[in-house]
Amino acid sequence: MSVGCGDGFDYYPTSKLLGKWDYVGAGVTGISTSYGRFAGSQGCRIAGGFATIGQSALGKNLPATNTGWGFFGHAIYVPVMPSSGYLMIHAVYDLAASGGMKLCTLIGADGSLHIGYITVSNFSTTVNILQSSPSAGLVSAATWYYVESGFNIKTAAGGGIIRLSAADPGDAGYVTYTGNTVRSTGSNFHADSLSQQFTHVRVGGTAGSGTTGTEVHDIDDFYYCDSVDDGLLPPTNTFLGDVRLGALQMIGAGSLTGLTPVGAVSNWDCVNDAAAPDDLASYVAGATVGLEDLYEMENMPTNARTVFAMLINARVAKDDATVRTYNTRVKPTGSSVSAVATRTAPSSFVNQQDVSQSNPATSARYTPSDVNALEVGIRIAS
Repeated sequence: MSVGCGDGFDYYPTSKLLGKWDYVGAGVTGISTSYGRFAGSQGCRIAGGFATIGQSALGKNLPATNTGWGFFGHAIYVPVMPSSGYLMIHAVYDLAASGGMKLCTLIGADGSLHIGYITVSNFSTTVNILQSSPSAGLVSAATWYYVESGFNIKTAAGGGIIRLSAADPGDAGYVTYTGNTVRSTGSNFHADSLSQQFTHVRVGGTAGSGTTGTEVHDIDDFYYCDSVDDGLLPPTNTFLGDVRLGALQMIGAGSLTGLTPVGAVSNWDCVNDAAAPDDLASYVAGATVGLEDLYEMENMPTNARTVFAMLINARVAKDDATVRTYNTRVKPTGSSVSAVATRTAPSSFVNQQDVSQSNPATSARYTPSDVNALEVGIRIAS
């Protein structure tokens, strides 16, 4: 699979966070251009004020159970460093087996980096550090950084990695731990102590902080990859480095317009909600299997060089009692239409994300010019 999911937080509001994330903690302030790291882009602010890890965090169920290495990255901005405790970077859980935390990466109040885990007992938390950076001051207030984490949950030769701003092994911003990363049965934490997998990630949050209410930090441009090699170059079964997730909207009709527009004259104008998805105010609809829409998309930024994957987000709902399925679709220039994935339509609007990693016309990774010429759409499958 390699690239599994991602979010740049653009083109949707705070009220729709639970459409793209599966857990939104009480400390999540919301989405705004004030929290994005590039001009005009949105980011998400996570506030502090919680002693228990993960309460002020975003959580996402991964597209498949990970039993190998998993790699996560996102940009982070801390307006004011906390006076104590830790800010969480990433933490992996196994919701399939009692929900236990496996491993996490943390930023200390002094700007140091740490790999560890959290134990919870009688409504208190203990941060257990396995490995720390050789020095403090790696993260400073009021500066954007891109931080990546790698996790491998094993009783033997398990591991964790923190990579700050694309640091190389041996640099102060590259922290590694090798050893048993599965909690022992004596840790009094969770019943899934022997499970060597993870199914969920938490992003952001605090642990053991003494500065309640002030541990604010902003996040942007999140990605997740697994260690399965898809055979394409450049590889995506490892750290991607400092990446930007750019959002492209529909700007015109493509070569197929089979679905019925509701709320606007043109099909593409029903589904290009730039500020926020308006759901039943404007949409395209159909009841006949095989009906399909394709849309012309915005061009990528002119400075884009490498495309690791296309993340196609469809916000879909059905309005009857019949099981309905749909395909997200792509049509490269001079090629036929290809299905990216088939999904079951939910009964209420939910964002479902599919990953297209290679151009069907070339079997290679997309280039920016490929993306600029691509049509993207949706088809009623059943």
